[in-house]
Amino acid sequence: MLRFHSTGLLHLLDQLRQADTFMRTAVPNAVVSEDRKLGWQEMIQTMLAASTEIGLRTVPSHLRILIAKTENSLNEEELRRQISSTHDVFFAELSAQLMFIVPYPDDDLFINPGPAFGDEVYKSFPSARFDIDEASKCLALDRSTACVLHLMRSLEAGMNALAKKLRIPYAHANWEAVINKIPAKIQEIERATRKPKGWKELRQFYAESGAHLDLVKDAFRNWAMHIHKTYDAPTAKELFHHTKAFMRHLATQLAERKGHSHDT
Repeated sequence: MLRFHSTGLLHLLDQLRQADTFMRTAVPNAVVSEDRKLGWQEMIQTMLAASTEIGLRTVPSHLRILIAKTENSLNEEELRRQISSTHDVFFAELSAQLMFIVPYPDDDLFINPGPAFGDEVYKSFPSARFDIDEASKCLALDRSTACVLHLMRSLEAGMNALAKKLRIPYAHANWEAVINKIPAKIQEIERATRKPKGWKELRQFYAESGAHLDLVKDAFRNWAMHIHKTYDAPTAKELFHHTKAFMRHLATQLAERKGHSHDT
């Protein structure tokens, strides 16, 4: 899929508009002056660069032919035909293209997906980077179900790190089983004679982790068992923000071991 910013297309359209103005100043049956020919050649070069930038193929080829033709002398009627044919070729090619517009502010999710969850999440959970990027792009393109599936995959890195920290067995198990064990693990540590260093802060961290997971567990419960489930845009956006909040929360205390991947 070709990606370009709308300014490239607008620039090309502006050049075509200027060519129209240029054509209206023509003197019938006159030979094109060197100044006018030079002006037309400059327009062709500008349109060639703009059309190439946005990935058109026929228009650049057409313009290269015109460049060769303008090396010779030409009259105003030939100039008019060149400008008219450029319009025809441009609109014929553009009509065969399917284009999408990603509106503000979702365009940033597509252009700069990496920082969507924040730099700390990116650093702490490198195995989730691909799915965070893809979830961001899918959200921007209204591919809601695909977005949620990538969110689920990205959460695996966080779930795995949290389960290991609490010594809860986890091997892509049912998430709810892990979620339900968090309060029990907190109580187990509370009853212990020796508690981890900074337990008061850690206790709050674990409790808040469970609260974050409660917000997504119903949507994500046994997700691998429900491959035909679909999600609409509002649900995908809501889950995106809940997943982001959960991963950002985890990144304050947890990180994957170097070289770890939750896919292995």
